[in-house]
Amino acid sequence: MRKHTLLEQAKSEHIHLTESMLRRFVEYGLVLSQREGEGRKGVSARYDESSLRVIREIKKLEERLEISQKDMIFLLFWRGYPVHLDKMKEQLQQFVHAFTANFRKIAEHPEKDDIHDAALKLAEKSIPVQKSGRPSNTQKQWKQNMIDKGTRQRLMTVKLITEFSKLDSLSFQTLSRFLTSFGSAPLPIVQEVYENTLEQLQLSGLARSINRSAPQDYEEIYQLIGKMTEYWADISQVFPNPGHIPLAGDYIKLLGEICNTEHPADDPTFIKLLLIVVLSVPKELRRQAKALLFAPNVKQLLQIALFQLSLLGSPPRGKGVTS
Repeated sequence: MRKHTLLEQAKSEHIHLTESMLRRFVEYGLVLSQREGEGRKGVSARYDESSLRVIREIKKLEERLEISQKDMIFLLFWRGYPVHLDKMKEQLQQFVHAFTANFRKIAEHPEKDDIHDAALKLAEKSIPVQKSGRPSNTQKQWKQNMIDKGTRQRLMTVKLITEFSKLDSLSFQTLSRFLTSFGSAPLPIVQEVYENTLEQLQLSGLARSINRSAPQDYEEIYQLIGKMTEYWADISQVFPNPGHIPLAGDYIKLLGEICNTEHPADDPTFIKLLLIVVLSVPKELRRQAKALLFAPNVKQLLQIALFQLSLLGSPPRGKGVTS
């Protein structure tokens, strides 16, 4: 569609959209457009038919999230909107270069005492401010336990980063100790996931994986995210609070604590890290995951599993499982 048509449609829906805002959306890869020649009239832009839907979503996200417009491309991608893949890829490359440099800087830090002091200060700052008044002994003990736990977590994070930077890979032993510092020993399935994904990751190879990625890789990830979102909706009907899922709830809470987010779909950093991992694992593994998720009987098996899990632990407001 033409620019004036898009602007008029936005105006008719009381969406505040100016030409400069539209140019910025295109510049950041949020809205797709292409230049077309018009003979003597010169060149004009045509906008993708999805543009108004995308702009509606951008406005909704801006109302409830504090996020830069450049990072918005990852939230739109996660939600299945068409985005400029080359521009998203460029942002991923910048992200990889930045955190690789930070990892190596942390790994080269010479003073262990300084690291411990920094971890301690960060842990202290993370403790919620308590109400005024003299704290009880129980409150004091709780606060000290939280500080100790937070310090251990941050020190293990530094150890994980140091190993990944110096050895260019991550051992399962270090990963296990990292997870344990968050209060949960890894299940056997964690080792299986590690062997199929994280064991093959190399810090030096992450940028190459992004550089080699092609449109079909992102299309495959689109499909995987879409199918997982569909299954997650089924799970949420039975277990509105993921932390209450028997057997898996503690690990879901653990993932949220490690990633410091309760809503991954609203967290561009989480989505960037997930994309980097998925793009870095062998393509055959992605194809196997796709074949599994799209198998015709998976939805039925999920419903049966959810019914059995609901018997183990009654969800707070489950709607039951329908066949």
